[in-house]
Amino acid sequence: LAFQLTPEEELEKQYRDYKAEFEKWKENNKNAVGTEPYMAYVEKFEAWEREVENRREEIRAKAQEAQETQKAEAQAAAEAKRKKELEAEEEKKKQQEAEAAAQAAAYAQHQQSYLAHHQAAIQKEQLMRQQQEVTALQNVDTSTETLDKSRMADVMQQMEQMAQMVMSGQNAESFEADGIYQQQIAQPAPQPAQQIIGPPPQLWGNDRVIFDSSDPMYKRWGLRAAPPYHKPPYKPPPPNYQPLPCWLFVEQMKDEKLILPSLVNVPPPSIIPSFTARGH
Repeated sequence: LAFQLTPEEELEKQYRDYKAEFEKWKENNKNAVGTEPYMAYVEKFEAWEREVENRREEIRAKAQEAQETQKAEAQAAAEAKRKKELEAEEEKKKQQEAEAAAQAAAYAQHQQSYLAHHQAAIQKEQLMRQQQEVTALQNVDTSTETLDKSRMADVMQQMEQMAQMVMSGQNAESFEADGIYQQQIAQPAPQPAQQIIGPPPQLWGNDRVIFDSSDPMYKRWGLRAAPPYHKPPYKPPPPNYQPLPCWLFVEQMKDEKLILPSLVNVPPPSIIPSFTARGH
């Protein structure tokens, strides 16, 4: 395929070729300078040059307009692409937030179900304990009543024996020898246990679930989603670790014009350094 020139390049080529022919014609007709045909042809060429200049301006204006149009279209396309990317990013962000909210709701529901299950178990255990206490109290009352009846029968039998002895003429010494006047040591009956009926104890500590890699929030957010009570596992320093004295560390930071940041969840070092006495 032949190389196709732009309108501006084609116009410049025509101008160069025609002007070269005009210069050659002028060279060949130097003797005719000033004649009417010579002057007419020169005026015609000059008019053509002015027309070429006008066409140049038109071509430049059209090229500039096309360039501006192309630039505007490219800018509009870039803005549309950027807008589409922002919309996609916003949609993705909303989807992630919705997923995170759903996971948080599922996690909260799981915790609520967990607490309700254990609370119900504690209430059931408390009711069973209360029923056992009531049954024990009833058994104690029954045994106490039976013991009182048997003791009353023994006392009546002893009184009957005393009456028979008095009627038969026995003295007080014989009464004492027979143990009639000996008082029986009454054993205190077991007191019924005081029944305390109240609300079951509140479950404590079960809201502090272990936060590790098995937690769905940890899989998604890592330590950023850790609850306030979570303490990261302590990692001891390496065996060859030599801690720097605090005073020396502070002095070095002063020389560098630095300050210590706020320490959060940083465990103390496990190695206690041994310092030698400094000479005076």
